[in-house]
Amino acid sequence: MNAIMNKTNTGKLVAIFAVVLMAVCAFTLIPSESSEAAPSDTQSYSGILDGDNVEQTFPANTNVVINDTLTITNGAKMYVGGDLTVNTGVEIIISNGGELYIGKANEKADIVDCLVTINGEITITGEDSVMTVYNDTSSNYDETGVIVNGTVTVTRGGSLVGEVSTTGQSNEVDASVLISNNANL
Repeated sequence: MNAIMNKTNTGKLVAIFAVVLMAVCAFTLIPSESSEAAPSDTQSYSGILDGDNVEQTFPANTNVVINDTLTITNGAKMYVGGDLTVNTGVEIIISNGGELYIGKANEKADIVDCLVTINGEITITGEDSVMTVYNDTSSNYDETGVIVNGTVTVTRGGSLVGEVSTTGQSNEVDASVLISNNANL
């Protein structure tokens, strides 16, 4: 009689376990009804990029925060495929042919909307030194474009370029910079 009772209880436990397991699996497989994209990746960066063959790339929709001095020099290139923020008290130095591209993940990538917020300093100095900000649309300053709350200095043949495209490819069209909070350009 004891054997029959144990067998019956074991069967009930297995049945309960199977029901719980099916419920967990059902909830795991139900897709989300939210249409919002996953949050963008945020990466902090600083250091020295030096040399013709040196290239740092950040993929599309990556938010890059410069949290300490960044130097891009001697033909080195940096591509940011998303937003760029230069923290207060931090400087980016682009010199001797260094190149910074914002809004493109690499040289051949399509242009994406981006927001550049400069709370610190950017110095672009020397022939062929350039900072180019690409945007796929010309929209509001709080969504795309360049907001300067700090200082941007362009000297000795350096260039600050803004390009706006409606096709995803480069198109030289006038772009704007918002200078606010006693900032300097």
